[in-house]
Amino acid sequence: MLRPYKRYCAVATVALVIGLSVFLLSGHNAGSPVAAAQTTRPAGPATTVVARGRIEPVERLHVISGPSHGGTIAELRVKEGQRVQRGDILAILDTYYTRAASVTVAEKSLALAELELRQIRWGAKESDIEAQKALVTMRAAELKRAERQMERSRALVSRDIISDDTNELRLLEMHRARESLRQAEANLRALTEVRAIDVQIAMASIELAAAELAHVTAEREQDIIRAPIDGTILTLTARLGAMIHAEGILSMANIDNLMVVAEIDATDTPHIHPGQSVTITSDVLPAPATGKIVRIANRVHRSERPTTDVLAGRDARIVEAEIEVDPTNALPPLVGAEMTLHIQLNDS
Repeated sequence: MLRPYKRYCAVATVALVIGLSVFLLSGHNAGSPVAAAQTTRPAGPATTVVARGRIEPVERLHVISGPSHGGTIAELRVKEGQRVQRGDILAILDTYYTRAASVTVAEKSLALAELELRQIRWGAKESDIEAQKALVTMRAAELKRAERQMERSRALVSRDIISDDTNELRLLEMHRARESLRQAEANLRALTEVRAIDVQIAMASIELAAAELAHVTAEREQDIIRAPIDGTILTLTARLGAMIHAEGILSMANIDNLMVVAEIDATDTPHIHPGQSVTITSDVLPAPATGKIVRIANRVHRSERPTTDVLAGRDARIVEAEIEVDPTNALPPLVGAEMTLHIQLNDS
């Protein structure tokens, strides 16, 4: 009694499975958009390539990172959206004040070295020179008097009026007077003469002081963060009192001159070349814009931006191309804004 029942259940189960499989397969093929697209897509070469894009400054984005030794921000003199000129001070680091003091010391050292050179070139004080000149004049007068006395002494000795000892005494006095004059003249020359070696030493001291001043000035300038271009502060990535991190201090750009950068799939690049027309659409544009490709990069890299394309993802291989927008179309000053690009392949 049980065997016919079991056989009936088994047959019914197999029939149910077969029927369900046929139903599912027929329903899937009828409703699949991929299958429909594959069967209905007309053959022929593509006329456009669709790519992602973004707004970029023509001079590109500048990330201001500060010196390699890092530091802490003591003054932050700009805010987001502020326009600055090239050379304007953006921030000052905490080590600036110590190095500014070192610059002051170096400036004083250089000034002192220059004064020492002037002193050497001028020689001794004018009063000392005049006093030495007077001494030379006096010694010369003493020598003349001693020479006259020596002449009289010789005459008296020849007439036996004085002794030879007295004559020798007069001769000794004359020699002493002559030696005193020579010594006074030598001292005067020492006061007025500028030795070349002294000047060279003084000039070397000046050069050393100037080099030290240049060194500490360069170190101080590293702690002054200046704008490299005329532009607008886009984002501040560091705050007052914070240390400089890998993201830098701020980013800035000249947003008066903008372009669109296309992110073209690497497999499409053989069909892309400068001069091709591009239609640009975006939620941030009031109407589609037009432009043309002016430059194509020579490097393939991975996409760094997030995407909703599951197949491409962040590992998509892309080549960037710069697009010059027609002057009749104005791009909004929104760096990084998402664009959709339709590149015409049939353009020359």
